[in-house]
Amino acid sequence: MKYASAALIAHLAQEVTTLAWLWQVTRRDGQVFGFTTADQDLIIGGITYRADTGFAASAAQSRLGTSVDNLDISGAIEGEVITEADILAGVWDGAAIVVSLCNWSDLSMGTMIVQAGTIGNVQAAGTSYIAEMRSLSQALQNTVGQVITRRCNADFCDARCGLDIADYTTTGSATADSADWQTFTASDLPATPGGLLTWTSGANANYAMEVKIASGGSITLALPLPHAISSGDTYSVADGCDKNLSTCRDTYGNVINFRGAPHIPGPDAVLQYPNAS
Repeated sequence: MKYASAALIAHLAQEVTTLAWLWQVTRRDGQVFGFTTADQDLIIGGITYRADTGFAASAAQSRLGTSVDNLDISGAIEGEVITEADILAGVWDGAAIVVSLCNWSDLSMGTMIVQAGTIGNVQAAGTSYIAEMRSLSQALQNTVGQVITRRCNADFCDARCGLDIADYTTTGSATADSADWQTFTASDLPATPGGLLTWTSGANANYAMEVKIASGGSITLALPLPHAISSGDTYSVADGCDKNLSTCRDTYGNVINFRGAPHIPGPDAVLQYPNAS
């Protein structure tokens, strides 16, 4: 059930209205942004809803039951709030979004929430972007529970692993400019590949990427970064873990917290049957 003030309900019933759409977006880093279809910025609840971003939405498709509602959002990559670098880095992925209606000519009527959910993957397309909005029922589609595998299913140094990430974190810096934004020479290398590297200065500050290879005095990341890597850019990098029993036992001495099932029968054992002869 959607709530609206009596004044806004009366306005909605009129043949001619002065309605505007509002989108309140809260990114995972806590920053809040507002966008509107009005022809001027609107300030509601302390949030400035910007009118200069070309923010627009497709027709919403809602279904009864637990099916996920469908809504696409598009807009312009304008270089101030929504940048191509942030889109490629996944800054907007998973952001919470609330879609509302208001009477832009009389904001005292309040707003009516029409839909809420999260932003899925955001794709850059030239000078614009397209994002998928997933309704709150998306959470009901997620698998709940643990998958039994031979390898450990805990994240390295999480509560189930039990190790302290600070004991396995190295700090360093790039010692030369990178040509491909993915491989760079480094002052310090992680003990093992697969760990997460987080930049602490430079154009990529606060961006994180997994380490693919760390050898020969250089680090190769899993994917290119959104900005160039410059000499002197600093980072912190945690060791990786391949989640095998031997690594947990021999490298980290943490086998008591191993969360895998290394002795689970494989397909050959499961499919065996008695020989009739």
